[in-house]
Amino acid sequence: MHMHRFSPVSMMFPARAAWFAMALAAAASNAFAQVTPPGQQQPAPAVNAPIEPLSPRVGLVDFGARFGSTSGDPARLQEFRDLRDGVTLNVFRYTRATEASVFNAAFDNVGYRDQRYLASWNRWGRVRASFEWTQIPWFHSTLTRTPFTQEGEGALRLPDTLQTGSLPLAAANAPQFDLRARRDVAVGRVSYSVNNATDLNVSLTSTNRTGEQPWGAGFGFTAANEVPLPLDQRTNDLAASLQWADRGRLLQVGYTGSFYNNDVPVLVWDSPLTLTDAPNNPAQGRMAIFPSSTANTFSALGALPLPGRSRLHAYVSLGSWNQDEPLVPHTINSALPQPPLSRSSAEAEARILALNLGYTTRAFRSVMFTARYRTYDFDNRTPSFLQPEYVRADQTVTPSVIGRSEPFEYTRHFVDLNAIYTGLRFASLRFGYSMEHDDRAYRFVQRTTDHMVRASIDTVNLAWLMVRAQYEHSNRTGSGFDEQALSDVSEQVSLRQFDISDRVRDRLSTILQVTPSEMFGITGTVGVGRDDRPDDFFGLLDNDHLFYTIALDVTPAAAVNAGLSYGREEYDTLQRSRQANPGPQFNDPSRDWEADADEHTDTLTANLDLPSIAPRTGFRLNWDYSRGHSRYVYLLGPNTTLAPPEQLPPVKHALVRTQADVRYDLTRQIALGFSYWFDRFTVEDFAQEPSAVGPLGIPGSGLFLGYMWVPSTLHTGWVRLIVNW
Repeated sequence: MHMHRFSPVSMMFPARAAWFAMALAAAASNAFAQVTPPGQQQPAPAVNAPIEPLSPRVGLVDFGARFGSTSGDPARLQEFRDLRDGVTLNVFRYTRATEASVFNAAFDNVGYRDQRYLASWNRWGRVRASFEWTQIPWFHSTLTRTPFTQEGEGALRLPDTLQTGSLPLAAANAPQFDLRARRDVAVGRVSYSVNNATDLNVSLTSTNRTGEQPWGAGFGFTAANEVPLPLDQRTNDLAASLQWADRGRLLQVGYTGSFYNNDVPVLVWDSPLTLTDAPNNPAQGRMAIFPSSTANTFSALGALPLPGRSRLHAYVSLGSWNQDEPLVPHTINSALPQPPLSRSSAEAEARILALNLGYTTRAFRSVMFTARYRTYDFDNRTPSFLQPEYVRADQTVTPSVIGRSEPFEYTRHFVDLNAIYTGLRFASLRFGYSMEHDDRAYRFVQRTTDHMVRASIDTVNLAWLMVRAQYEHSNRTGSGFDEQALSDVSEQVSLRQFDISDRVRDRLSTILQVTPSEMFGITGTVGVGRDDRPDDFFGLLDNDHLFYTIALDVTPAAAVNAGLSYGREEYDTLQRSRQANPGPQFNDPSRDWEADADEHTDTLTANLDLPSIAPRTGFRLNWDYSRGHSRYVYLLGPNTTLAPPEQLPPVKHALVRTQADVRYDLTRQIALGFSYWFDRFTVEDFAQEPSAVGPLGIPGSGLFLGYMWVPSTLHTGWVRLIVNW
């Protein structure tokens, strides 16, 4: 949902500029832009809007009542917003300014799940302080049901009468509930100017996440369960910096700390298939959830002007990540032996070194050159876990293939060079080269190097035409491939992982903007790209994409503005695999199969602004249409021994959104607003539609939440009163 932003006046403005900014705010409060309801992009104020006399106070309040109806699942159209019926305080703005300071306050959607509050104070040239509190809802579904009940922190229990394998009975007794989560984000900032060149900045951000989310809690492939995972997490981020800047020179030292705490670090759940523990049939399961952790980083930043219109900047940071939560025992199944843990807590630690160097010069009038070097070293100092055996899915004790854990770490180096030539009359040319080299530990490919070259052309000095075209070509190659590591974990040695496999990539993009007059403009973009993995036999083989958009803007008169745009995105991927069990099948190419995925999305938008459609009356209309289509086709080779696959139906979804707003000015300070929103979501998804989800309890399998996609419709209306002063 679009959040209304209200930025404090910068401390760099003198007092006279602050008074002028207040006058502009008063003018905007009288324009049509101020009455659009929350969640919608506001248009620019009318050019000839009257400006109120300068006043030390500027304010706006937008309140009223909202009403509407929904069908299907309301969560589909209110995932990150709250459009419930009732009395609303949509917008409140207040500014009080003096020659020495300015105070701002802003409220949005007061009392609803997507509410926001902001207050800031600026004492010119000395102190700036602000506090912001934002609530972000995450509405999963109203159709979910579960017989699990929460017992204590992180324990989900079933009644003994249901924990006997009678899944249809358990499903029949599952009450329906709204599956929700939310984030509460509080941000406090203070900046103090020690003198004209030195600033001290401190900020604290506290994020609290509560509620529930869908979670898989099964017992391997034999028994799958879906449960509402309880959430109770908080992250506190502290940042402090001291900055000195004078005549183009800059020096900054800083500290950031992040402290994450999870009050539900372990999830325990009852099995719906049995009441007592037995080998291969546990009565309950247990798993570790996100562990509490800390991160501390110290950094320094510097910039220095050099002769020849050149500049050098450097950044370095050193961080430490730590996590030492108690280790969860291998199993909760009392019928199995408990393999000993190699230690009692995680003792996880990593050191992070980041370095960024940059140089920019324009020694020649028509040529600019930039060079950057970055490195990122993730040094994992976590000791290996020595485990000769482990418990798989609380069902059986299994020998470990390698007998220990392998802490992943890597070092990345990045070089970027760019040259820009501006000597042409109507165009500038840009040429660039980049190189990224990664060294990894405990990955199947230890080292990869990606070389990329690019070239672009931009038009200049043409008021009616803007063109930019860019071509990129990159080639990533790897070395140190360990086939034995794949064999040790019973994988095909021809398998390649998409993020580290050899890859050739080509991309071409173009932007065109034509403005023959002030009343008409057209903008178009086109992009095409292809990823080819020539050495891959299993895994992702290639990935193609295409996108293009065209947009028209028409302003036939000062009081009329209209726009229309259409865009399309296409993605096509090809993957290969082998259906084989250990033994003769493992190396049998006649069991190979491929998956060809084709996805495309079409988007059409239109808008019409008539701020003076009638005396004292303004009108605004927005219309958006988005349609997606995904197709998955399974292919077999000419000599296949596999049975012909049953092809899946395509996945289709569409979203239509219409927003209409009318404003009527009663006086220069008071106006009435009327708004209507219409949203419609349609979907055909073989995996998430009601016929596919089926019953909550599947005999011999598990219990599910009934989370599904269904067609949904939303009607919302506002009656609002807008008062500004």
